[in-house]
Amino acid sequence: ARLFRSDISNFARTPGRWLAADQNQVDTLRRRYRGWSGGDPVIGIAWKSRNSAFRGKNVPLDDWVPILRVPGVRFLSLQYGDVADDLTVMRGLSGTHILHDPEIDALHDLDRFGAQLDAVDLVISISNSTVHQACALGRDVWTLLHVRPDWRWGLEDDTSPWFPTLRLYRQSARFAWGPVATAIAGDLTHWRSSHRLAADGTA
Repeated sequence: ARLFRSDISNFARTPGRWLAADQNQVDTLRRRYRGWSGGDPVIGIAWKSRNSAFRGKNVPLDDWVPILRVPGVRFLSLQYGDVADDLTVMRGLSGTHILHDPEIDALHDLDRFGAQLDAVDLVISISNSTVHQACALGRDVWTLLHVRPDWRWGLEDDTSPWFPTLRLYRQSARFAWGPVATAIAGDLTHWRSSHRLAADGTA
């Protein structure tokens, strides 16, 4: 970055994607998830990082409630590691059953994880490795961003020169994730309406 992206003009030709998942795996997972969702759009989510230096960017489970209560979509965990307890807590808080695919191991099989990212309709995540891989695959990604984010995200704007398909939702004050989640929930509701119209061929 220091050598090749020293000025904003160096981002002018940033590609929309530079990774590609195995299409057969993508198709298999997409059929599986659409079967699980009953045909509703599937939103992949991740809410924490194990990096102890950046714990502040993790979003407490209760702050996800406005997002998880958006109707007409199903949520799929993209979170690495054993998150069975988290999913149980989320269901208790929001009343939403979050899908989980036990065949995908994001820590040890990036090819399969890439196929999973390509199989969902949208990714919503904190700033972590999931965001970077999903954006490299050209997926639409919405990121919940800490008030003092990593340097690459800057301090303003809801877009990023690094990733054309990324949308940033910035925290206005430390610990204030509620307004971020509320904004995402509102945009997700509009996204769902547009997605339904497009799927019906009426938009």
